[in-house]
Amino acid sequence: MATTFHSPILLDSKLGAAFLGNLVAGIFYGITCVQAYMYFIKNSRKDEPWFKGIIFFLWLLDTVHLAFITHGLYVYMVSNFGNLAALAAPPWSLLAQIYVTCISDAIVRCIFGRRVWLMTRRNYFLVICIALTSTCTFVTGVAFATRAFSLKEFKHFSKISYFLYTSLGSGVAADLLIAGSLCFSLSQRKTGFKKTDSLVTVLIMYTINTSLLTTICSAACFITYTIWPNEFTFIGIYFSLSKLFLNSLLATLNGRDSLSGKLGGVSNVSQLSNMDSDFSFKPSQSRRGPSVLVSIDRQVVKDYEMESTHKGLAI
Repeated sequence: MATTFHSPILLDSKLGAAFLGNLVAGIFYGITCVQAYMYFIKNSRKDEPWFKGIIFFLWLLDTVHLAFITHGLYVYMVSNFGNLAALAAPPWSLLAQIYVTCISDAIVRCIFGRRVWLMTRRNYFLVICIALTSTCTFVTGVAFATRAFSLKEFKHFSKISYFLYTSLGSGVAADLLIAGSLCFSLSQRKTGFKKTDSLVTVLIMYTINTSLLTTICSAACFITYTIWPNEFTFIGIYFSLSKLFLNSLLATLNGRDSLSGKLGGVSNVSQLSNMDSDFSFKPSQSRRGPSVLVSIDRQVVKDYEMESTHKGLAI
């Protein structure tokens, strides 16, 4: 007669949450691989070799990250099957994946931070704020993982919970600063003319779409850890954080051709030989009024298209 095993521990919010998080992370990794393939095959021709190297390194980190979290769950669910005492301590790989996440997220935030630097015409205050919050996220995340190795068991992690709160909180702040800065900077470029404003609106929506999921994921990690610090719910969500960041970056890079098409829909493109010249919208004759001159920093459009050649846009 079969017997039913009743666990004194609610596994749904522990192994169940971690398993689902690993499953979702695996799906995102598949999307990452497809996006990385598309980038290197079709969309990286005009990028510098060092930048391609960074993207490849991020993909390698993402691969290692998935291997670490899968190993951690294997230890729990296979090597220690039925051994509930094993849930008291995290495997080394679950703590090591925090290092990988911190490194990957820091690199991606640096790339997005550079975009803010260019889009805001080198606004030192905004860039310093983003750099400080991003550095705080990285340092406190690494500190949490390092201290967790020495504490060994989850029950002792409450002693260092402030590291995790600070890391997740500053991460949310950094993401909001990046998205908010880009959207605000773009909104300031509206001129009241339909064609120009439609271009700006496209760029704003593009920025929001590539920042929204990462911000929500960071906030979800923070909230779930605050509400259920002894469960694995926040861990399951945290598994996907670095993959969302990388997918966001790759989506931006792979969407450059589509974005260029939208730009081309409202502009004529001409080649400039001067590497230090600015993008400018040249005056055009209108039947209903005088010509309009709208100047946009060369670096802004270059950063969105990430092209090695410099072009002039004229409406």
